[in-house]
Amino acid sequence: MVDFKRTSDGISAEDLVAFANAPEGGTILAGVGEQSVEGAQVGVILGCDVSDGAVLQILNKAISCLPPVSVDIVVENLGDKPILRIGVPSSSTRPHCTPKGLYCRRDGSRNRALHPGELLEIFLDVEARVFAERFETAASSISEELESLEDSLSATIRNMSNELGWAQSNLDDTSSTIDTILAYAKRVDDETIDISDRLRALFRQDERDDPVRDRTRKELTQELVDQISEDADLMKAILANRELSYTMRGKTARELTVEDGQKALAEAAKIIHDREDRKNYQARIADPGDCSPQTLDAITAAVARGEDKARVRAALAGAFRIAFSIYKGKVVAVAGLAKPRAAARAALFKRMACSADPAEFRIRLDWLYLHQDHRNKGQLTKLVTELRKLTKGQPLFSLAKRGDALTRELLAHLKFKPATRQADSAEGEEVPEALFLLAAARA
Repeated sequence: MVDFKRTSDGISAEDLVAFANAPEGGTILAGVGEQSVEGAQVGVILGCDVSDGAVLQILNKAISCLPPVSVDIVVENLGDKPILRIGVPSSSTRPHCTPKGLYCRRDGSRNRALHPGELLEIFLDVEARVFAERFETAASSISEELESLEDSLSATIRNMSNELGWAQSNLDDTSSTIDTILAYAKRVDDETIDISDRLRALFRQDERDDPVRDRTRKELTQELVDQISEDADLMKAILANRELSYTMRGKTARELTVEDGQKALAEAAKIIHDREDRKNYQARIADPGDCSPQTLDAITAAVARGEDKARVRAALAGAFRIAFSIYKGKVVAVAGLAKPRAAARAALFKRMACSADPAEFRIRLDWLYLHQDHRNKGQLTKLVTELRKLTKGQPLFSLAKRGDALTRELLAHLKFKPATRQADSAEGEEVPEALFLLAAARA
């Protein structure tokens, strides 16, 4: 994740904490502004103060966090308009909070507070990691001490043998003693391995979550993504859906099963496929008057879904804004904003038996469409999020037809609340459509 700041002063302790608490960390570019190009937000290099004082100010903010946040600050573009690149890795000591006690994390393009459940999950993950590290350290310490004892005894026996010229029988006895000690050491080592195996089995029985196993698989998945991305031949193989194989070693092989390793490779392949596939999407937000007739025709064909295309086309032409995503030349996602007249809103709210004041809800979220082959890729959510920014936090309303699971699922995800009284009609039929409301955003 990347965030743009026009000046280094704009970087707050909350920004550093949010990235450090995120699973993948992030990067902040100071001296870079944002500009909308054909509906998409792009970075524009402005330059900023890159002096030692500016760097020290950022470091002081990182140190003031609880616990302190690790950052990597690099000056770039020094010959023209210098900027600061502040890398904030995902922290192994999270969760972090600001000096004022705010726990937050990065979510898309904004910082949000960590929910109690998320904080609990992070604390449990940290405790599990500490337990695993202490366990491995203790086991390693026992093995090292036994090896040291074995070496010490062997050296002592050799010295005594050289100095006193012991008989062969005595040497045999000594050898027997060493064998006994080695057998004891092996037993301790085997018992240590048994304890570790039992702990893994305890977590895996009844498919319980094992935080150490989950973390190891995530680390393996990211390592596979990095290795494949750096190798052109492996990238071609993955994108061509050819099968790859590899061998796990060391701690990874102990913590994960072969099936876990295969799942990690499959997850890495999916991450790479999704990352490369996202490059094929082109999102745009526009006034309908700025769209070509061919574009409006394509959007109409996508959202009509059995309705009269001429009526839908006319409604789209009167929209406030239309957002759409194009994938390889085809419209695959659409969302729009309309500003119905007060009389139309009042009639709709009355028909829906909604007690809310229609005068407060002046903007309608409409024409929601997502091609089934492009679901679960965030395209429609991205369009609606950008449209939401244009409303500056004003209340919204929307309609969802009965059986339109996509619209209802999206509205629920965006925190819309149902406002229609779910009463059957006189004929015993359900209400054909439902009204959803989204309250004004908090300042």
